Amino acid sequence: MISAQQFKERWQDRELDRLVPFPSASLEDVRVTGEVKAFLTEAGLPDDAAPFLSFGPPKKGAIPRASETLWHLTPDFACYRVIGPNGAGDPVCIDESAGGRVVYLNHDNYFEPILVASSVFALAECLLVFRNFIAQAGGTDSSIATDRIELPVE
Repeated sequence: MISAQQFKERWQDRELDRLVPFPSASLEDVRVTGEVKAFLTEAGLPDDAAPFLSFGPPKKGAIPRASETLWHLTPDFACYRVIGPNGAGDPVCIDESAGGRVVYLNHDNYFEPILVASSVFALAECLLVFRNFIAQAGGTDSSIATDRIELPVE
C-alpha cells in the first residue's frame, strides 16, 4: 500500500503536477478507515489525471453524497461520496458500503457503479502507472484517447 508521502513524492516529480489535499472537515462523516482519511488529507488526489479524471474536495462542507448532488438520485446512492468527475461527466465516488472502493456511476446506464479501484491507495498507484505509461510513450495526458479504461484492482 502506497503511503501519502510516497504518493506525494512520486506524483509531484513534475513541475506542473498538482495534488489537492482534502480538508479534514470534508471527511468527518465519511465512512472510510483512518488510513484513507489520512491519505486524502496529507497527499490528496491530483486535480487532473489521465485517463480524463479530475478530483477535489468541495468548496465547503463534507464530500457530497451522490444522492444529494445535481443528479437527484434516490437514497440508495447515499453510500457513494463524490470525489470528482470523469471525462464523460460521471461522478467518481468512494463507495462507503464496500469498504472504500472507488467507482464511477455510469450516467448512461442509470448510474450503474463501475469499479475503478479497490481502494484510494490502489487508485493512487494506478494513476501513477498510467501517467508513467503516457510519459514513456511520449504523449501527454490529453493525447491518449480512450473509450473507457478501468484501472486494475489490488
